[in-house]
Amino acid sequence: GDHRDLHLSLRRQRQMCIRDRLYFYRLGHRDMPRNYLNFSSAGNPSKTYGGPLLVAAILLSIVLWCKVHTGFVLLCLGGLLFFAGLGWIDDSLKVRHRDSDHGLSEVAKLALQGAYCTAFGIVYVTADLTPLPPDLATQLYVPFLKFPLFDLSLFYVLFIVFTITAISNSVNIADGVDGLAVVPTAFVIAVFGVFAYISSHARFAEFLIFPFMPGVGEVAIICSIVFGSCLGFLWFNSYPANVIMGDTGSMLSLIHI
Repeated sequence: GDHRDLHLSLRRQRQMCIRDRLYFYRLGHRDMPRNYLNFSSAGNPSKTYGGPLLVAAILLSIVLWCKVHTGFVLLCLGGLLFFAGLGWIDDSLKVRHRDSDHGLSEVAKLALQGAYCTAFGIVYVTADLTPLPPDLATQLYVPFLKFPLFDLSLFYVLFIVFTITAISNSVNIADGVDGLAVVPTAFVIAVFGVFAYISSHARFAEFLIFPFMPGVGEVAIICSIVFGSCLGFLWFNSYPANVIMGDTGSMLSLIHI
């Protein structure tokens, strides 16, 4: 009886999906990738400048409100400049060729991302370079557990390479619908900002059983800056979008996550 009910439920869901698709198809909706030729040729090519504007706003705010000489801020700035530059090159090629398929190749993107992530991981796990306490830099924590599972040691570099590369491509893929990438990015950044503030406060960290990391409060400030920038950008990026972030903005979003 349970298997039959499950089969009927799945069948009804499939029928509803088919019916909804037919409805939107008759209305003229099509699932198509954004065409840079049609998007930027409407007499306002500045629509494609959303990413550089987002980068400029975040950079200026970080310089004004953060202690730029600290390790946490330097790591964030390095990632911001690298990935924003990578996205800008990709967007420039797409606009120049007037085709969204003529940007950087997937191989080139993965190679450059892998090179940066490897360098970042080496800095992150090296005791003399990392801004984290040496006993925490390579510990693997998971949600809902207040203690590390185990010490990854040098394998943490591979974990960093996989994580940053996976997030970068997921955000980049999601940035195809107006407002789709910037909204989840803003809320994820906000949550990470709260975590960073708690970890930087000795009493809060002890009470909530968070690892105490002196100086990580600067990351909370950066998260607040990115959150505010995303909300401001969303005003102009919601449907129908006046500007798009492009790869410059999506790459920037991923590195902060």
